[in-house]
Amino acid sequence: MPKESVVKNGPESPDLESLNIQDNEHDDSDEEHDQDCEINVDLQAESFQVKGSFHQERYKQALSLCDNAKGQKQAVSLRVVFEPENIQDKNAIKFEVYFDNEWHMIGYCGVRKIPKLRKAMNAHEIKTISL
Repeated sequence: MPKESVVKNGPESPDLESLNIQDNEHDDSDEEHDQDCEINVDLQAESFQVKGSFHQERYKQALSLCDNAKGQKQAVSLRVVFEPENIQDKNAIKFEVYFDNEWHMIGYCGVRKIPKLRKAMNAHEIKTISL
């Protein structure tokens, strides 16, 4: 006699023992089709230190705004932007946060991380950015 499948309602996810399919049971899916379909999801996360954020007063002010907003559980919009007009480094990538209807710079990507970040930005691989 097959065991009864039970799915709990609510925020808890069902435990694996409550979802039993006997060896002789089928889930009515097309096994041939399932073998041909593969979903590859390669998610990675990378942390970047913000360089220069303690040297410039305007960067400190923007970081202070971030800290206040995060303390009040407010979302902080962040973006990374190429800065080809940078006289010191045409490959520079800056980090900015959005407050008071404008973007405020908080610092730069470190030189060692620029190639990796540039590659990800050019390939549109960056899905989320957070502080």
